[in-house]
Order: sequence, then structure tokens, then C-alpha cells
Amino acid sequence: MYITLISFVVDLSLDGLLVPVLMLMHVVLFLCHGSIPSLLQAKGQSLVLKY
Repeated sequence: MYITLISFVVDLSLDGLLVPVLMLMHVVLFLCHGSIPSLLQAKGQSLVLKY
């Protein structure tokens, strides 16, 4: 699961816009293992809103 997240972050870092946000979200993911599904859902919704 973390490998998928890392590749996801690498793909988005090519944009150069969401790098700080993704770094913070990675820290949150490691701190809150129980909240991973809700965080991924929120991130997916924000990506849909962005594009």
C-alpha cells in the first residue's frame, strides 16, 4: 500500500504544485494508520476538484 502511495506522490510531484501538501499528507498517513482510507478518499476528491 505504501509503495502505491509513494508512486502516486512521485507522479503528482511532476506537476510541482502539490509537493508540500503531499509531504504533509505522507506524515499524516504514517501518524494515523487508522485514517488512511478517509485520507485517500479526501485526496481523491481534491484531485477530482483540481482537474
